[in-house]
Amino acid sequence: MKGLTSHQVSQYLTQYGLNVITEQKKKSFLLKFFEQFNNFLTILLIGAAILSFFLGETLDGGLIIGIVILNGLFGLYQEAKAEESLKVLKNMTVTKVRVIRDEKEIEIDSKYLVPGDLVYLEEGVKVPADGKVEKSINLEINESALTGESFPVVKAEKEEVFSGTIVAKGRGYVIITKIGDNTKFGQIAHNLSSIEDGATPLQKKLADLTKFIGIGGIVISLIVFVVSLLEGTGYFPAFLLSVSLAVAVVPEGLPAVMTITLAIGMKKMAGKKAIVRKLSAIEALGSITLIATDKTGTLTTNKMQVKEIFVENNVFGVGADFISARSKGRLQESPLQLLTLNGILCSTASLVYIHDHGSWDVLGDPTEGALLFLAQEKGLNIEEVRKEWKLIDEKPFDSVTKMMSVAVQGLTLNKRDKVRPYITFSKGAPESILNVCQMTEEEKKKVKKQVDKWAREGLRVLAFSYKQIKSDEIRRSQMKSDKISKTNSISSNSIQFHPIKSDYIQSDSVFLGMVAIHDAPRPEVKEAIAKAKRAGIKVVMITGDNEKTAEAIGVFSGLIKDGDEILTG
Repeated sequence: MKGLTSHQVSQYLTQYGLNVITEQKKKSFLLKFFEQFNNFLTILLIGAAILSFFLGETLDGGLIIGIVILNGLFGLYQEAKAEESLKVLKNMTVTKVRVIRDEKEIEIDSKYLVPGDLVYLEEGVKVPADGKVEKSINLEINESALTGESFPVVKAEKEEVFSGTIVAKGRGYVIITKIGDNTKFGQIAHNLSSIEDGATPLQKKLADLTKFIGIGGIVISLIVFVVSLLEGTGYFPAFLLSVSLAVAVVPEGLPAVMTITLAIGMKKMAGKKAIVRKLSAIEALGSITLIATDKTGTLTTNKMQVKEIFVENNVFGVGADFISARSKGRLQESPLQLLTLNGILCSTASLVYIHDHGSWDVLGDPTEGALLFLAQEKGLNIEEVRKEWKLIDEKPFDSVTKMMSVAVQGLTLNKRDKVRPYITFSKGAPESILNVCQMTEEEKKKVKKQVDKWAREGLRVLAFSYKQIKSDEIRRSQMKSDKISKTNSISSNSIQFHPIKSDYIQSDSVFLGMVAIHDAPRPEVKEAIAKAKRAGIKVVMITGDNEKTAEAIGVFSGLIKDGDEILTG
């Protein structure tokens, strides 16, 4: 893999520019300030101030102008604070990417990528631009940021990947095809920035009220002027009286009261983790009658979690106390313990602690992350467990076998046999695991019945198996792998992919059990929806997920009742 040359990169940078999404041109401070006066009420107040100065009422005129200016500055300050908060929320860190240029692998800032660049992707890496897969080793991409769907999408060669999505599993090379504003994310950003803000209901009502006051004031002033003339008052005194009346009609305190009220609402919303960019948008929240919400990441945590466990024809909740914190990584007799050990060792994912959030996050496949969270909740130290087992062989997940297997050797002597055991662990689709396990037809029927039940509830099901193996089986397989890797190796400097032939680890296994995994609902959702309903607001979920999955989340959160009709299509 050669990649682009430095000369080509220089040309393309000049031709295409940087790999950044162009921000909407920011308005100047003065323009933002004058926008605060872009309403009929403020114009009416300015007119009243001018008339006050004309009448010699300098104090009144000055007070009105002062109120208008302070009101504008206060609104500008509140909106600037909201913009600053949004700026902090944006990911401002510079993303580094590994790219092949001049036949060498180098690391660069993602903004310097150009179309034609050959980029290396691996677990946890954010895709820096749109591209097409050149080489795929079990590459799976989490596209929830773009599509809202939780489960990773398998990417084969020539398939597209999109900027801003995350590599959930595997690795591979991608040829960049689109950068910056031309990416899918760039197009979405452009479409959003081109939408013009319309007047809010409150702004419309205030405009109508101001026009009514203005027209009413003019009509009354004319009537007073005419009546004064009929009573013998001179033209100038009658004019001064009518103008004074017109100024008195204008409610100069209304803008300040309105701004302060909206600012209080804005502050309360911020306390509820909702940032409002425009002060005038606050009032619209009071007239909402329907909320249309997505499922993934909104009603749910966007974090895969184990809901139930099936072992020895019994279903356990995740609260079942079946693992001793002292067991560490040693082989135990319990299928539940072996299943949990399987989830730790037959996995490429890991958990990382995010100090900014004060919580653990998954680096890798979210489904594998759910198994690690289960082990962590049961008091197991994942890193300690992995240190007690040595990875001997691995067969990655693929779309044909629909399963992943590893061969491991325990680094702790088995007390009973005084040997370091060799074990294979496999996990994958239930039908695939059942095919490699020694089971009676009756046992398989019970397993399939449980799989069907979970599927109707919209849960993702993973099955597990294991077997003890002999060291000579591993040696024979490794000799085959060495021969294969010499001819089929895909390499580039420090990166090497070696396909492994390990069929022996996926046969004659012992069935351990299954887990049902779901994108867990947020704990606060049920109360929030109940409050919305009490306020007369209807909440509707719109999702591209499976109908049963949507129904399960809807019932749990209180959106619908069990058996309610769901609209699909």
